[in-house]
Amino acid sequence: METNKSLEEKIAFPISHLSPEIQAYIRNISEMFQVPSDMVTLAVYVATAVSAGSRVTTFDGIYTNKLSLWSIVVGISGAGKTEFAKKVLQPILTRNEKLVKEYEDAMRDWNGKGKEPESRDFRLHSITLEALVEKINQNPDGLLLYRGELSGWVGSFGKYNRDDAEYASWIEVWDGNTFPVHTKTGNKKFINAKEPVLSVLGGVQPHIMKKFAKADFLGSGFLGRLLMVYPPLCYPEAAPEGDFDKQLLNYWAQFIDNNYRLSTQLIFSTEALTIYNDFCYNYVRDLVMQIGEESTDPYNVCMLEFYGKIKVYAEKWAGLSMLLAGKTGWIDAEVMSRTIEAMKVFEFYAKKVYSFIFGKPIEGSATKGEIIRKLQAEFGIENQAMLAASLGIGRSIVSQYLSGKK
Repeated sequence: METNKSLEEKIAFPISHLSPEIQAYIRNISEMFQVPSDMVTLAVYVATAVSAGSRVTTFDGIYTNKLSLWSIVVGISGAGKTEFAKKVLQPILTRNEKLVKEYEDAMRDWNGKGKEPESRDFRLHSITLEALVEKINQNPDGLLLYRGELSGWVGSFGKYNRDDAEYASWIEVWDGNTFPVHTKTGNKKFINAKEPVLSVLGGVQPHIMKKFAKADFLGSGFLGRLLMVYPPLCYPEAAPEGDFDKQLLNYWAQFIDNNYRLSTQLIFSTEALTIYNDFCYNYVRDLVMQIGEESTDPYNVCMLEFYGKIKVYAEKWAGLSMLLAGKTGWIDAEVMSRTIEAMKVFEFYAKKVYSFIFGKPIEGSATKGEIIRKLQAEFGIENQAMLAASLGIGRSIVSQYLSGKK
């Protein structure tokens, strides 16, 4: 029976279908910041989504999807959740800083006559709904919510509104639907947020994730819209060798810049659609049926929400994979196959996060009792005192595990 660690060592996002330069870039950033490659890969996909904006979509024959992602890196303080993301997002943050300066210069030159200059700052700083709507309408090509720690975003829900309106509005943002928001300032009572496009990236510490166990989060549909990465803790043993590859950094900056000039629709090929439908109507459907729609167990409720949205994320991830592979046009079978692999990695991380939140063992991993019983059977240690001594725990604890009382 595999332990949590041995299971996690096999978990990783596939990147072999991406361009050689992107693969090398991911490895270089991962090595220099000494963080798991999954963290870097997620940031690369989010940055690509931001630069694709509302101009790049996927089409499966029925539905059209923009490529925005809501993503969280879960890890303790000091696990390196922040600096690597800044590096990956640097071309985008630099672009935004330039737009902010242009706006500030225009405001200084504005004499109060004619149309007031509008800010094109696409980075979301305030998390109030009014600020969000204003940003959405100023930036139809999309927004970025990036914070080293997203706990402020998570903790803000219910702070400004005591009803379900805030949850509902954020869900509308994810869905990309135009929606009205009640305003507390200005002459207008309502402002419409028009077809929002927002990508999210940031870190959250595990104990903060337990805020999601609150009853008002469960069943809201919000949790299922988050793609989470929760890799095993990895503290470096020594400083990294070498340096950032300047050629790869320049390639990445140029790739992001090119995306801002791109406008295209990526269409599912027949082969890709067959793979996608098998994932949705066999793999995901079977898992949903196993849980049952009437389950009230919090862990199961969260997993049902995850399975409900992972089908949409599969389409988005496939579109982003096409861009990162240097492809346009038809989404091919290879990209779709690797995308389904990535969705199963997200499934593993979702189970890990929800297991932590709700105190459940990760499916497929061994409990302490199972490990102790396996050791006893494997080595034939019948004497409980000897078994306890070899494990460095009390005999009474061993007895409880072996008897099934613990």
